[in-house]
Amino acid sequence: MSCTLATLCLQLGLGLSHAIPQDNGIWYMDGPQYPHTLLLNSPRASIALRSDDWRFGYEYLGRFAADGKAISSVNPVDIICAPRCWPLSQYDGSGKVEGLFLEYTAHFGPGYFVEAGPWIYRATWSEVVPDWLDPSHMALGPHQTVLSSDKTSLGLVAGIGQRFRHFEAVFDAHMAQDRGSQPSIVKQVILGAEIRYTL
Repeated sequence: MSCTLATLCLQLGLGLSHAIPQDNGIWYMDGPQYPHTLLLNSPRASIALRSDDWRFGYEYLGRFAADGKAISSVNPVDIICAPRCWPLSQYDGSGKVEGLFLEYTAHFGPGYFVEAGPWIYRATWSEVVPDWLDPSHMALGPHQTVLSSDKTSLGLVAGIGQRFRHFEAVFDAHMAQDRGSQPSIVKQVILGAEIRYTL
């Protein structure tokens, strides 16, 4: 099938994403006294217009979450001895990553290709701590804290794949660092696999 700039083809994609998580201490803490769950895998989808050498479209990389018990203190002594010396709080966070991309495709071998280009993405994150406790509020008891960010950023996307008639199988990586005031659970990159169908 030939798709030129004059006769662009519509392409639909479905797949799975895996987010590289933030380090220990950013929305979760390691250790037996800090139980947590990181939801780093998500379904993904895309829609694009493509020629033989270019792709332009929208990509939804998915929703990611982190839930767990941690302390609101940054004092290393408190961290080591919690919860005996400092009560634990519940952290519930989630967010999504989506954006627009423009990729150039270079072909080699029988059906193989690499693709790369810029993408403008939006990363959101919302963190709810219903029982936040800090030194200035210890006398008043726990209170609910809601932190959120919604940031649009410029990044890069790159992938490698193989084409089979109307289908493509692709492995790729998207820059997805949330540069907002409250970083998401995603650290820099989301990896993924996608099956695409060209109409």
